Amino acid sequence: MLFKSGKRIVTQAIKDNIYPDVINILLRRHLRGDWGDIPEEDKKSNQEALYYGGPILSGYFTGYGKIYIITEENRQATKIFFADEYRHMMAPKSLFEKALI
Repeated sequence: MLFKSGKRIVTQAIKDNIYPDVINILLRRHLRGDWGDIPEEDKKSNQEALYYGGPILSGYFTGYGKIYIITEENRQATKIFFADEYRHMMAPKSLFEKALI
């Protein structure tokens, strides 16, 4: 594990469609530095964020669509959501189902 995830926040859509074991596998990949299917520029930003701070982003294609995982800059929380939910990332946290995985 390269960094801590903090509190894990999972959208209801993820909880409804993705098995917990799959979520855990993707989260482990994220925490180990396997950023998945994101542009090289974002992978470079992640590497820099490990040393200098900043949010860390991973993306993974699944049979249900692309899933993003973002760990906040302060490492207090990690959000797991479908790509089509991305626009809600700046919305109040009440839109997210909080769950420990």
